[in-house]
Amino acid sequence: MIKIIISFFLAIISPFITIADSSSDYSSISSNSSNSFYRKRNEGWHWYENKKKVKPNKDEIATTQTPTEQIQQLKEELDQRLHQAIITPTEQNIISYITLQKQIMDQSERFSENWQKVLYYHPDLDERTIFPVSNNARHIYLAEERKAKQEAIRGLAKEYGLFFFFRGNCPYCHSMAPLIKDFSQKYHWNVLAVSLDGKALPEFSNAKKDNGIGANLKVTAVPALFAVHPITKAIIPLAQGMISETEIEDRVLLLMKGNK
Repeated sequence: MIKIIISFFLAIISPFITIADSSSDYSSISSNSSNSFYRKRNEGWHWYENKKKVKPNKDEIATTQTPTEQIQQLKEELDQRLHQAIITPTEQNIISYITLQKQIMDQSERFSENWQKVLYYHPDLDERTIFPVSNNARHIYLAEERKAKQEAIRGLAKEYGLFFFFRGNCPYCHSMAPLIKDFSQKYHWNVLAVSLDGKALPEFSNAKKDNGIGANLKVTAVPALFAVHPITKAIIPLAQGMISETEIEDRVLLLMKGNK
């Protein structure tokens, strides 16, 4: 019976024990919070403030920038230092500019050296193997290029001929006629000389009189030179006005590329 009474008593007072304990904890928390607030009373309303953001240093910025952004930033910094040194040419400003300029030049030199090393190991990437720059190699290259050009022009002689328009009283025509003659003999091109005024030239004594073809081809200046394909009837203007034999060769090759 006594055990039943004691159990009943404990059941009645246990809620009050829990409340008391909770009150004790709350008092402790309130006390800590109050103390924390009053310790910061000198801050006023600023005790509730955002934490300061830490700015990244230059090294961190460099790692987040693209290479293009880094180069652009370096250029802008160099320009800034140069302009500062020009406007205010103090010793410190000039040294600042020279220091950064030297840094950039050193970086460029390292790039150039590594570029050259890459070409040593990968000669297929070196344009100088195709277009040499040394004097001896350059002479050989130009000679081979000249030979290839001459063979190409001779090959075109099998398909094309030349129309040469001139006037007997034209000094430029008299000067260009020997060049046309030399070109035709060197490359075996047939030339049909056409006189717009009926007069002949020493190099082309058998020239034909113009029968209206000059007007059809819109010849407005002499000497005039056209390449003609007898089969396809294609006519390609090479010159209206005096040009050199080398220019004739170059124009023949250039204009034929788009007419094959």
